[in-house]
Amino acid sequence: MIRELLHRAGEWIEDRLRHMCGALSPDKRVFAVVTLFVLFAGLSLYTTVRAIYLIGRGDREQLRIEHIQRPGAGHDGFRTDSTERLNGSHYGEEEKTAE
Repeated sequence: MIRELLHRAGEWIEDRLRHMCGALSPDKRVFAVVTLFVLFAGLSLYTTVRAIYLIGRGDREQLRIEHIQRPGAGHDGFRTDSTERLNGSHYGEEEKTAE
């Protein structure tokens, strides 16, 4: 029932628009199209510029930037760079064998 009601309303609006546009001369139609284009382009530009302007404003929580701290008391003195293998072997060091 609601779908049928919406369909009828859409047809009625379409008929009214066709009747109004059919009564306009070609020059007035061009003027109407250009006017609506300029109006919608202006609104689009305003929305875009306003959104870009509001990015980074103080409306949201500010990010806290902290400096990197030296390792504290939990540092055990072992190398932890990315060249060290997980199984404990070290590159560039010769293995010592028991003689």
